[in-house]
Amino acid sequence: MTAMTGSGWIDSYHKELYFSGSNVYFMDSDGSIFKFTLNNGTYICNETKDFTLKKTEGLFTIETKEQICYAFNAFGQLIETSEANGCSIKNSYDSLGRLKTVTSYSK
Repeated sequence: MTAMTGSGWIDSYHKELYFSGSNVYFMDSDGSIFKFTLNNGTYICNETKDFTLKKTEGLFTIETKEQICYAFNAFGQLIETSEANGCSIKNSYDSLGRLKTVTSYSK
């Protein structure tokens, strides 16, 4: 596993998606991995009902039961975390896939 900050580094903020065929795997920051299977256009997770996964215009979003939304790019990198109260954090990455900037804002 390569963390957002580079090979060999671990952080408690790390979340990532992995792709295998039509399956999507969500790795949470505690190392838990959840498998989502595409079934009739909807992603289903049998391990938990705490997360919902959607794909829209090439971006993947996972929403928690607490209404926290995680957006991922086509490489599976976390690009935005947003809360129902309007607070958000945006991440950008360099050409090697390492975390470059973290920007927080509220609406």
